[in-house]
Amino acid sequence: MFLTLNRWKQADVQAHFTFDDVKWTALLVRLDRLGIIELMPGNRGRPLTARNFRWRADGPMERHFRLRMLGDYFADPFDGEQDVLLLLSGALSVAGIRQLKQRLGEVAREFDALLARDAALSAQERVGVSLVLAQKP
Repeated sequence: MFLTLNRWKQADVQAHFTFDDVKWTALLVRLDRLGIIELMPGNRGRPLTARNFRWRADGPMERHFRLRMLGDYFADPFDGEQDVLLLLSGALSVAGIRQLKQRLGEVAREFDALLARDAALSAQERVGVSLVLAQKP
């Protein structure tokens, strides 16, 4: 799903992953049947979801990410040239928390706009990036 939403072509997928034609086609057919993509000629997938869709709160994808992938994401240090991890703590008023929440939404929309802008580039010209924005008392 990530690859089709980010407009990876079959050749790019097969250059980076171990999917053969049969496996890649089977995955696309599965996404097509789930209504996530429309399978197009040449094993292209046209996304039927918004690029910045949200997982269902405590749904299967969010639980999978939280239980199986979140630990891996934070296990390695964030010391590469393209890495950044900021963990800030402090006490804010309710109005300050509301303002910060609004700003985080703006950052998420900017991230989505950058994804849209760069989607036309080849897979070799892009680096997969995850952005974690969190706020919690």
